[in-house]
Amino acid sequence: MRDKKIVVALFVIFLLLIFGYIIFTARFIILGPRLFLNTKDGTIVVKTQVIEIAGMAKNTSELRMNNKKILLTPEGAFAEQLLLAIGKNTFEFDAKDKFGRTSKKTLIVIYKPKDDNVIQLTNTNINNSN
Repeated sequence: MRDKKIVVALFVIFLLLIFGYIIFTARFIILGPRLFLNTKDGTIVVKTQVIEIAGMAKNTSELRMNNKKILLTPEGAFAEQLLLAIGKNTFEFDAKDKFGRTSKKTLIVIYKPKDDNVIQLTNTNINNSN
C-alpha cells in the first residue's frame, strides 16, 4: 500500500514538472512579440545628423520602422543607420509575430546641430553667390 502511494506521488510530481516546463517554454509565445531599443524610450536629443538605432525583437516574425521592413539576425537583433532632418524625427516600430499579434514603440529623436554646422540661407547669401 505504501509503495502505491509513493508511485502515485512521484507520478503527480512528474506531471507537475512536465506542466511547469511546458508553461515555462511557452511563456514567450503567450506573451507575443517584444521589442527592445538600445536607447531610452520616449524622446532623445542628439547633435549628430547620423545615428544608429539598434535593439532586439523577440518572438517577432516581422519588424517594420515607419513601414519599412527591418532585417533581423537569427537572434532577433537589428541596427539601422539613420540620417536625421533638423528638428523632430519620429520613428515608429511595429513588431508582428506569426499569430498576427503586434507590439509598437515610438522613438522621437530631436536633431539640434551645433550652430557652426548650420548655414543659414538668406537673400544676401543667395545674391552674393551669383
